[in-house]
Amino acid sequence: MDLLPNLHDRQPLILDPAYYDAWLDPSTPKEYLKDILSHDIDGQLQFNRVGRDLPLRISSI
Repeated sequence: MDLLPNLHDRQPLILDPAYYDAWLDPSTPKEYLKDILSHDIDGQLQFNRVGRDLPLRISSI
């Protein structure tokens, strides 16, 4: 099941954290960047519903 279309309509880029440095390094060869994009991370994704129905927690300083 492809979960990303339900996340956002702008096709977000989600990388495995192991590849962050290579993705952000301007000297990384383009061929390697294409390989990074081919890694399947669907099994690592976690989705949480966001809402306003949270208990109010105020702590004093």
